[in-house]
Order: sequence, then structure tokens, then C-alpha cells
Amino acid sequence: MTARYVLTLQARQDLVDIGNYIAEQSGLEPAEHVLEKLREAFHFLTEQPGVGHIREDLADDPAVRFWGVYSYLVAFVPGDRPLPVVSVVHGSRDPDKIRRHLREATER
Repeated sequence: MTARYVLTLQARQDLVDIGNYIAEQSGLEPAEHVLEKLREAFHFLTEQPGVGHIREDLADDPAVRFWGVYSYLVAFVPGDRPLPVVSVVHGSRDPDKIRRHLREATER
């Protein structure tokens, strides 16, 4: 079976960081719950290619779209198969830091 989405190296690291942070703050069960909801969102995004929001304030590349899961923003590129998940960032981060983070993720 072909993967329907692919995580960039940055997205993989983001998930590790998110899981570790939530586990340290709230415990393993909440961390696993959030990570599962993020994985569910990745699958949803592969099935609904028209969803997501363009955020010119966050991404230099107009092809990058965003989808919210709890406090996190999933950055992805619709239309490509498998669906590239570029990064997962906390929505409360400074927009300039998110822009730099995404720029670094897409340059790898």
C-alpha cells in the first residue's frame, strides 16, 4: 500500500518535540492523544484536497496550506501525492518564527 502522506524531516522532528513537550507537561496519555489527532488530520487532508487555509502571514510559498488541530497548525502542500506534511507548529508562536521555521523545512 502506498503512503498517502509523507512527513518531511522537519515535520518528524516537530512531532517528536510536541510529544516530548506534552508528555513532560501533562503526561504520556495526553501526548499520545494529541499525536493521534495529528495523524488523523494527516489522513483527513489526503482525502479532502480542497481544505486548508492560505496564510500569507506565515508562509512564503503560496502552495503551503494550513490546517488546525487543537493549538497546532499543520503545514502541507495540497495536490502532491503523497501529500507532503511540511511542518507542525504551535499556533501561538510568533508569525516571523513560524515563517523562518517553514522556510528551513522546505529548504531541506
